[in-house]
This record gives sequence, C-alpha cells and structure tokens, in this order.
Amino acid sequence: MSYKHLTIEERNIIYRMQWQGYKNSKIACCLGRHRSTISRECKRNLNCQNSYDPGNAQTMANVRRKAHLHRPKTENRLLMAFVSEYLQKRWSPEQIAGRLSAFAPTALSSLTLDNGREFARPVELEKRLKLKVFFAHPYHAWERGTNENTNGLLRQYLPKGFDFSILTNEQLRSYVNALNHRPRKCLGYKTPFEVFHKK
Repeated sequence: MSYKHLTIEERNIIYRMQWQGYKNSKIACCLGRHRSTISRECKRNLNCQNSYDPGNAQTMANVRRKAHLHRPKTENRLLMAFVSEYLQKRWSPEQIAGRLSAFAPTALSSLTLDNGREFARPVELEKRLKLKVFFAHPYHAWERGTNENTNGLLRQYLPKGFDFSILTNEQLRSYVNALNHRPRKCLGYKTPFEVFHKK
C-alpha cells in the first residue's frame, strides 16, 4: 500500500485532538495512520511558539513537496534550511522569496495617524521624521493600512476572543520581536528592525 500525504482535514483533526489532550497513538488510530506518521508530522511542523498549527503545517508540507518535485541535481541545502527555518517563523513564501532577492526599498514620504492624544504634535513629527503627516478620518480604518495590517499579523498570536488578562509582558515582547524581525513587502523585504536601525 502506497503512502498518502496527510490532508489539511487530517491536520485539523490532529490539532483538535492534541488540544483535547489525546496521545499520538489515539490520533493515529482515529485517522487510520501509523503512530510514527503522527509523531513525525507534529515534530517537523512546529511553529515559532513550539506548537502544532495545521495551516502552517500544510504550507510547510506544500513547500517541501514542491521543492522535492523541482529539486535540482545539485541540491542547495543551505537554501532549503533557510526556507524551512523561516516558514517555521510564520514568514509567508512571498516574504521568503523577497528576502532572497535584492533589497530595493523606497523612502517613506508620508505617515497617516489616528486621532489619539499621542499624536497631538504633528508639526514636530513632520520636522523630525522629514515626511508629511496626515490624520485618518474617524471610523476609516482602511486609511491606516499598515496599522490594520499589523493588527492582522498580531492575530496570528492573539486571536479574537483572547483573554488579555493572562498575557504576560514577556509573551507580548516575544510577539513584538517576532513581527519586528519579519520582512515586509512595503519595505523591500527588509524587516522593520533593519529599516529602523538602518542595517
């Protein structure tokens, strides 16, 4: 009997049963798979928080399968290691590809803010940052694209309904650090950390 790759449906079942406390042997039995298949799947597809995520696992499996089908005669193990490492850090394939190509970031020319008190001195901001400062209209979140995009990225770590009373400062710092070291397309695939520190 030939081996069949795990499907996204099976990966979702693995995730749910793990969350409910089932052992790999029970999960394997439920899916009609060998226990070693489940064990190997969970070990090789951990995310940056050292936990199993079915979506991330599916993406990593797809990349590995594609790499295997199109593997050159001289295998670039360094490249494969790089791709694997950053998939585990939740970088998208586009971010990884952009990172591997030359850096061509454009200089920022404007900044759009909300109407909070922390932005009460826009003229000073313009002078210090050397760019034009604008304010978004009330209830027009789409006018602050980067802010909304960052909120979406944070949802990977803090999903809707998350109880923030259990969030520690150390956890929050680790999420911020991960996002600040993830390349952004709008920055020419440099990370916010690199751009801020001009590296």
